[in-house]
Order: sequence, then C-alpha cells, then structure tokens
Amino acid sequence: MKLINLIKNKQPWCHFSVDDAWRIFTDRGAEFEFLKSLYDDFGVVTSLYIFTEPKGKKYLSSIPTGHMKEYPWIKIGPHAPDWNHPLNTLTGQEQIKHLQYVCKEIKRIGGSEIFAKNIRLHFYKGSKEACQFLVRQGCEVLFTQDYWDERLSYCLLPNSRKELNKNGWYHEPGLKMDFIKTGSKVEFRKNIKQDTLESLKKFDFVVFYTHADQLADPTVQKKIRTALEVCRKKNVLFVA
Repeated sequence: MKLINLIKNKQPWCHFSVDDAWRIFTDRGAEFEFLKSLYDDFGVVTSLYIFTEPKGKKYLSSIPTGHMKEYPWIKIGPHAPDWNHPLNTLTGQEQIKHLQYVCKEIKRIGGSEIFAKNIRLHFYKGSKEACQFLVRQGCEVLFTQDYWDERLSYCLLPNSRKELNKNGWYHEPGLKMDFIKTGSKVEFRKNIKQDTLESLKKFDFVVFYTHADQLADPTVQKKIRTALEVCRKKNVLFVA
C-alpha cells in the first residue's frame, strides 16, 4: 500500500534508509551484515540510495546480472552521480539520462522487486522532468527536507510549502507524486527515542536515515536499533 494511503488510514509506519550508498552492497562487509541483522531482528527492509559514479567511474555495469536478487533485506534507489553532483547540477537532459542509466542497472542486477518505490535524491534536488520520469519507473514517494527544514525540495512550488510542513506530506496532482518529510538524521540526533516518539505523535509516521560512511559506527547502529525498537513496541508497520 502507498505510504500516503497508510497515513490517510491512520496506520503508523516507519521507514529507514541509507544515503550515499554504493560500497555496502558491492563489498557486502560488516555494514551489509548489520542491515541483514535489522531484517532478521525487526523485519526491516532498508532502502539504499546510491551514488553511481563515486570516483568518476561507473561501477554498476560491472555487477553481474541478478547479483542482488538473493538479498530480500534491501531495496535500491537512485541518489546522484556523486557527492558533488546532485541532479540540479546537471542539465534537464543529463538528469533524465542519468536516471535512465541507474534505474535500468538497478533492475538488471536485482530485478524490478529490488527497485525502491520511495526515494530520496541527493540534496533533495531534481527537475520536474526527473520527477515525472521516476513516476514512470514506479516511484511513488520522494522524501523531502527534514522536519525542521522549511526550504522547498525538488520541483515543488511555494504554495506546497505550508501543507507539506503542516502535515508532513503533500500530493502533487500534476506529477502524480507524493512528497513526504524526512525525519531524523541518525548521527546528528542526541535522543533518537524521543525524536521517534514525537514524530509518531505528530505525523503517525517516522522517516529516519543515516549515511553509508556512518553505518559502521557502533553508536549509530545503537541509535538505529533504539528507534526500531520504539516502533516495534508501538506496533508500527515497517515499510521500505
């Protein structure tokens, strides 16, 4: 079920993801095993939003076809070519070309079932045409700026700001796309338990995430588990 429908039906839910990912699922090291433990212990499927050219070289093409089909605890979605190139640094045509490449490669290495339907692009940037392309690929939600950040994300117009900041979500009819506020950036939160409870109380959902270079940190791992345990005790639905 779409996340917006869960909100309308007053079904609390939780979404966890990792930004700036790429090595996690190619190296399959300790971070990958940690994500598997979240699946084993909580049933959580983690969404990985990937850089496609982190060192100026496309690496997805070197991953064998079907390589990721055996890992049900992850979803994969686009993020940006690299840290220095969020989509708004590209021309409109370049944005579409990039998304065509990454979406095709994700589905090649993992099948359509591994493609993330709920996505956060790097720095929350992407043109209207990029959003429309993602809708055609099966994307349902773009996660926007954090709860406390009222800047506009993606191609949203200023009149969407009030509703998005009030409700935590906004449906853009012209794009057939839902936009949902991102919540806690795990490594920056001092009291993840309180943040999680406050988000559930205000919005009936919690969206939290970390970055790939933070995922091996034991303190970050403990915070992630704390947030998930809060949600489990509240009978919150875990969604990818």
